[in-house]
Amino acid sequence: MPDPFDAVYGVIKSCKNAKDRAVQNKKRCVHLVDIIEGVEPTLESIERDSMMRQKQVSKLKDVIEEAQKLIQKQSKRSSFMSQMCFSSSFKEDFDWVEKRVFQHMEMIQFNRYTSVSTNNSSPIRTQKLNAVAPDA
Repeated sequence: MPDPFDAVYGVIKSCKNAKDRAVQNKKRCVHLVDIIEGVEPTLESIERDSMMRQKQVSKLKDVIEEAQKLIQKQSKRSSFMSQMCFSSSFKEDFDWVEKRVFQHMEMIQFNRYTSVSTNNSSPIRTQKLNAVAPDA
């Protein structure tokens, strides 16, 4: 399995390139790519050896790939009528992708500063874990 960190860097680079080809919603594309570029410093500062972090980074990659597809859609010229029909849809798509990028980054940041022990020998610890995540 390829390293999810390297995959994210590749998708970020692709988003940067797609931004330059955007014809429609250029400001939204630039803003979205600025947000995505903000992911890089966080990724550089976290450990790569944690399986949980790799899964989270892999999910982040999926969201950034969605952003990439959205930005690539903006590179196609369309008629004025179709622009009018889809403009609110694109706004919702941009907002949704931005929100998901922020959510995934918050989870990665939270888990970066929270160490989770797999030692369940303490009854108090087990009780606390069950209160927080009953399915775990």
